[in-house]
Amino acid sequence: MRVFTAGHTFASLRLRDYRLLCLGQFSTSMGQWMDQMTRSWLMYQITGSALQLGVATALRGLPICEVCSVNIPGRPGDPDGLCKLHAEVDEEFNR
Repeated sequence: MRVFTAGHTFASLRLRDYRLLCLGQFSTSMGQWMDQMTRSWLMYQITGSALQLGVATALRGLPICEVCSVNIPGRPGDPDGLCKLHAEVDEEFNR
């Protein structure tokens, strides 16, 4: 069994490419967060309605829900019929 110490925790940061990857991910994440906050703040300033802000924010997440819905039977993302298998297993466990 290998014991991890503080020296091994950040060992991957010794690699230049990994440092660049981490820096890029951090800056992209920060940019997306700032974009989301400023758009929400601007929308609230323009409309003054928390309800409209909530609806608009929920609608922004709809494309993500569509992409992640590959578990719906009959979808092109289910060529092997795994959804049918999941439904059968679920039915067995819920008896």
